[in-house]
Amino acid sequence: EGCDPNVHYRPVTYVAQTTAAAMFDQDYRLHHLAILVLHLLCAVVVYEVATVLLASGPGAASWGPAFAAALYAFHPRHLEPATFIHASENQLCAMAYFVGILFFIKYCRSQVKVHLALSGLGYLASLLSKESGITMPLVCAGYFALFRVDRFRLQSFIGDAVARHAVLA
Repeated sequence: EGCDPNVHYRPVTYVAQTTAAAMFDQDYRLHHLAILVLHLLCAVVVYEVATVLLASGPGAASWGPAFAAALYAFHPRHLEPATFIHASENQLCAMAYFVGILFFIKYCRSQVKVHLALSGLGYLASLLSKESGITMPLVCAGYFALFRVDRFRLQSFIGDAVARHAVLA
């Protein structure tokens, strides 16, 4: 299901799985190792997102990001994507999704346009890895609504986002 281009349009997944197949041939141990490394990299990005989120409050606990990363890495819900070769689209989408959210949060805090561009690339990569990537703008809007109460900036941000998506379409 994951790398069949006739079933889903997932070019990032298709290229990643085709490249892995060319590199590792029939050595499934290397396929599993690659998926495990990708899963652990996702946990590192979850740690970074949690660090950025929890660092804003006074007296933020240092164990919070580590707990979030460990929960992501070891929760039974994530066993299949971390162990089955055919589930690599989950890890690819998660990696791009978390990176996109990380850079969106950084953009909201610093207003550095490069962070917004990197967030957009994360969104595009997650969307082209798996269909669930389409939810990332909702998560970003939720973050913006919860942590940025300036209504004028929210309206301006939504207007800019709609204009950018219209240009891409």
